[in-house]
This record gives sequence, C-alpha cells and structure tokens, in this order.
Amino acid sequence: KKGEKGLVKRWKKRFFRLTEQFELTYSDTATSPTPIGTISIRNSTVRSPDTGLDFQITTKDRTYFLQALSEADRLRWTSALLYARKYLDNCGVDSVIREFVDEEEPQDSTH
Repeated sequence: KKGEKGLVKRWKKRFFRLTEQFELTYSDTATSPTPIGTISIRNSTVRSPDTGLDFQITTKDRTYFLQALSEADRLRWTSALLYARKYLDNCGVDSVIREFVDEEEPQDSTH
C-alpha cells in the first residue's frame, strides 16, 4: 500500500484480508490479530492495468494504491474484489458462483 501522508509517498508492506463483511482489512504483519486499517469495498471501484503489479481501489473518500507481489497475485486480488463487488450489487451469491463455474467449464463443441 502506498502511504498517503508526507511529501514522499513510499510503499509500505501490508497484509490484507477480505472479510465476510466485504471489507478489506490490513495489518503490519501476517499474524496481527487487529487490523490497522479497513477499506470498505461497498460502492468502490477497482482498477487494474492489463499487466504489472499495481492496482487501485477508489472509495468516496480516498484512492488506495496497492501493489501485489506478483502479477498472478494481482489477478487473484482484483478478481476476488470484483466478485465481492458483484455479490454486493446483486445481493445473491448463487449468481456469482454460477457465473464463475460457467467461465471455468470447457465448452463442448459437439452441441
């Protein structure tokens, strides 16, 4: 996560968790029981380039700049955040799971 305060903005290592309440909490350490911050993904926008490690979450109050450890990690995080947003928008987990399963199943060209 990129720091917000000061003239020089530096990357700070944070450990994130997506909660069942659709909040992204972050801590200084992977084992910290108490988060030092929370980002509500309700009414947020997730933006990510096609390549690279950076992505951002924009809420009504702030834009958070994040950087994953790998491109695969960035894709997992942005996908999880987008599916969580879709769930919030649709208020139904069945439609989100059904769409995800449909995308994963191979298409049969004989039908």
